[in-house]
Amino acid sequence: MDLTDAISKGGKKDAKAGVALGRANQLAFLKWLCARTKEDIELLTSDAVLIGLSEFEIESLRNVQWFQFLCDRSGSAENYVDVFHLWTAERNGRDALLTLDNGLINLVSRVRSEKNKTVAIRTDVLRPLGLLRTLGIDEPDPVPLEADRFYYLHEVEE
Repeated sequence: MDLTDAISKGGKKDAKAGVALGRANQLAFLKWLCARTKEDIELLTSDAVLIGLSEFEIESLRNVQWFQFLCDRSGSAENYVDVFHLWTAERNGRDALLTLDNGLINLVSRVRSEKNKTVAIRTDVLRPLGLLRTLGIDEPDPVPLEADRFYYLHEVEE
């Protein structure tokens, strides 16, 4: 069984790499979630026990318009995965979400500055240096890197 679609993001990079994209990848699911109407959500939650949804999952479905709102403002379906990370951070009560994606930081900034706010974003979206500054660290320790050396994740200093 080929699970490539099921483990892929499903975006432009996967398509360019020749991944056979179907309906099992991350973007396909997130697009499906964005397309759910209030009636769809009512139907899903009314059958929650039958399909094995937890109370948390039911409440998340009832809060899906938050996710849909941000996806609508994200500019591209390619950004839905990042919006999903933010939504799950919010759903789980996280104070901050660490990212290297400026697009997500800019999206949050735009939404927070909108005059007619329909969604409040409580989770701070920070780059690594922003997190250090939040923690009161203005001068991070230098990272000793050697030129022309590849660093493996599994290497251990002896």
